Amino acid sequence: MDYERFKEGFQDALKAELAFRGADVELTARRVDKMNESYLDMETRCTLTGIR
Repeated sequence: MDYERFKEGFQDALKAELAFRGADVELTARRVDKMNESYLDMETRCTLTGIR
């Protein structure tokens, strides 16, 4: 699996889990390369639609 497919799958799974918990979210992701390491940085904009 390449990075782009992983990122898209992870975003979809995270968005589905948060929707299940009552949050309407918009996700943005970017790859960060820092000190010979790479990681996925995600930012969310969230609106809670109910408390479970």
